[in-house]
Amino acid sequence: MILVFLVIFTLCAYLGGVYISNRKLANSLRALFSFLLFLTIVAMIGNDTQHWGMRSQTEVRTTNLLSSVAKPQEPSFLLYKNLGTTTKDQIYLYRTDTRPKKIQHTLPKKTTNQVRVTTGTPRLVTKTQRWTYQGTGWGWLFSVAGNEGQRIKTQNTFYVGSQWQVLTPQKLKQLAKMAQAKAQVRAKAQAAAQN
Repeated sequence: MILVFLVIFTLCAYLGGVYISNRKLANSLRALFSFLLFLTIVAMIGNDTQHWGMRSQTEVRTTNLLSSVAKPQEPSFLLYKNLGTTTKDQIYLYRTDTRPKKIQHTLPKKTTNQVRVTTGTPRLVTKTQRWTYQGTGWGWLFSVAGNEGQRIKTQNTFYVGSQWQVLTPQKLKQLAKMAQAKAQVRAKAQAAAQN
């Protein structure tokens, strides 16, 4: 609706200044609608940059956490990947569904991730902070901006058991190769013992 006000005030300022023959009235109308136009632009900028008419709302969601690797005979793993060359930005790869192909990941921007050891059930607690309008009037006025529900930040806390391993996919591949090599050595040793 703010865009409609922008167009109306612009047209009124122009038409009032050009088509009214009484100069005193024309200048007064132009000044009034120019001021309203200025206020409309300030309100748009304030909503876009300072989130005028909005408040932050936090949503907390808890989901059960399964091992990132879907093989039941292995210990449980929580995988993470470093983005870029530093360890500052990381995404975590996890599963909340028993379907083996359904792996999820955390968002890379505006997100903090923590891993805590717990004795309870492995779970993921996600706190998401979003912008929402303070009332229906603000939503009606600024609905065209599309910033309703815009994410401010997300905090993921992974609660895992002491038997869980938190590592990168590369380390997991190295562990798998080491386990495979141990299994081959064990098989050779058993074959040699039987002969």
